[in-house]
Amino acid sequence: MPSFWKKLKAGRLVSQVTGVLHVDNRLSVVPSRQETDEALAGEVRAAIQRSPDVLDKEDIEVRVENGTVVLSGTVPTGISRNAAYEAAVYTSGAVDVRNEITVEPMIQGT
Repeated sequence: MPSFWKKLKAGRLVSQVTGVLHVDNRLSVVPSRQETDEALAGEVRAAIQRSPDVLDKEDIEVRVENGTVVLSGTVPTGISRNAAYEAAVYTSGAVDVRNEITVEPMIQGT
């Protein structure tokens, strides 16, 4: 499997088959090109910057360890959290994505 998003899609498709109760997705992601963790982190950061749905982009930390992207930090909405995750999922070279971003809504008037 060359892309992480394809692994996720395969799992979703199988889970929709009538009678399937659980899917243990053990597909491995083997990127079609090799790049450093630092380069992959830069591509994920750029993808997050391009996303109009991610608020407080500067509060998101991106770490990459052996192709696994780890997102952390705080954003004001669940939409922002999910959009940052999607940006990482669809970045070529990611073999896994862990979303550790927390949502802390902004309080008006403080």
